[in-house]
Amino acid sequence: DIVSIDDTDSTYTLDDEPETVFIDASGGNVEVQLPSAASNDGRRYTFTCSEAPGANTITLTPEGEQILHELIPVVKRFQDEILLGLSEAERAEFLRLAAKVADAGNHLSRAPLILDRKP
Repeated sequence: DIVSIDDTDSTYTLDDEPETVFIDASGGNVEVQLPSAASNDGRRYTFTCSEAPGANTITLTPEGEQILHELIPVVKRFQDEILLGLSEAERAEFLRLAAKVADAGNHLSRAPLILDRKP
């Protein structure tokens, strides 16, 4: 499912239906409220933003930051399950290589990820 959001006057609260969220922030800041991580185990959202000239960037609210923080242990548990046969050193190497592959192909994505990566 896809939802398109361009409302700059109110907060759009996501439910468990859309998987892809297109945000047109060319008219101003758009606020999106994510559902609780606890009630959406395994749920994945993909956010794309309008690339119109002068479009605003997508940022997380403090509540969004908290939800993202809550997801970190979930991701770590999932990694423990899928990387079960690897030692800690092998896991680190696998994740390093996976990130390298993802970064190399990022520009091919319909919604390239742009992050301020800290060394």
